[in-house]
Amino acid sequence: INGTAAYDGATYTIPTAPLTAVTNTKLLLNMADGQAIDSTAQDNIKLVGNAKISTAQKKFGDASMVFAASSGALAPKDFLAFGSGNFTVEFFVRFDNPSSLEFLIDGRPSATNGAYFTLYSSAGLLKYSVSNTVRITGSSALDADTFYHVAVCRSGTDTKMFVDGTQIGSTYSDSNSYLTSDLNQIGGYAANSNFTLKGYMDELRISRMARYTSNFTAPAEPFADKGR
Repeated sequence: INGTAAYDGATYTIPTAPLTAVTNTKLLLNMADGQAIDSTAQDNIKLVGNAKISTAQKKFGDASMVFAASSGALAPKDFLAFGSGNFTVEFFVRFDNPSSLEFLIDGRPSATNGAYFTLYSSAGLLKYSVSNTVRITGSSALDADTFYHVAVCRSGTDTKMFVDGTQIGSTYSDSNSYLTSDLNQIGGYAANSNFTLKGYMDELRISRMARYTSNFTAPAEPFADKGR
């Protein structure tokens, strides 16, 4: 919806790219966010670049999110704002090539605003970093074209990382307070789009509670929309 006569009654070429907020734009709905619905109806996710829903691969249901070069999803500002409390970040991921450097969750701030954490893969290993220092490293290389359930959980000051329900790496003693970030990303790295996940992600769930404190059976069905 624009406050000017954009076409002024003349013949014009039908747009072939998403509309942009030109001068005097009053409302712009590109309908992109509807591709990645938050089932709890609390937040909106903005897709960037080539990130989109795909039916080619999925862990459950009919589709998953596919990421490629220069793509990602921008999450809400308070996405990883857990303070000093308990939390769980979990999802299913399927790499095209896990040996490359690819970011899965990045809470990098746009300015100095406290600690932040990042979850990524490098040389086939999962790594959990806090304020740019690696704290947990997986010991077994991941395979391509395989869905893995990945979870990072903090209970008290103990942070653990799990793959398919089994703890990998050591327990990190963590008393940091995680605040809001303008550059939260899913499947991407805010500072360099070359390090985007190449593959698929399904069933992403963020919880302000410690769901897993020891080895567990990985979820065998979609997460519930409501409740625990």
